[in-house]
Amino acid sequence: MIKHKLIEKKYVINPFPLDQCVDFSLFMKSEDINTMQKILYNFARNERVYREYVLCQDWGLISVISHRSFLTDLMYKLDHIPEIVEKELYQIRSIPAGEYYFFPHLQLKYFDVDTQTLEYPYRLYKETLKEKIESTL
Repeated sequence: MIKHKLIEKKYVINPFPLDQCVDFSLFMKSEDINTMQKILYNFARNERVYREYVLCQDWGLISVISHRSFLTDLMYKLDHIPEIVEKELYQIRSIPAGEYYFFPHLQLKYFDVDTQTLEYPYRLYKETLKEKIESTL
């Protein structure tokens, strides 16, 4: 399916260590679809969050992974946007083991926050592997 471009790989990298993250879904409704598209596109833009969004008729859904403090007063702040006529927030409190995640979460000790890049020291890995192979011979 990837080869025929029916699906593509997407990687979810939590913006903070897992114990500091919160995962939630926010549903919002606007009477104007163009306004809803703008709200979805601009929600938490340029912030340190992972987000995915989709427009379903006049409702928008945003799935977010962020720091816990991001949720502080979020609904209150959304109350001050008159274009949003309805909103619902659902926090994901726990994820059943193995249902969504197939491997342990990525440790981001090689993640550079400033450049937002993840770079592994492959040369170091190669040297370590080479030493182990040579020591077993």
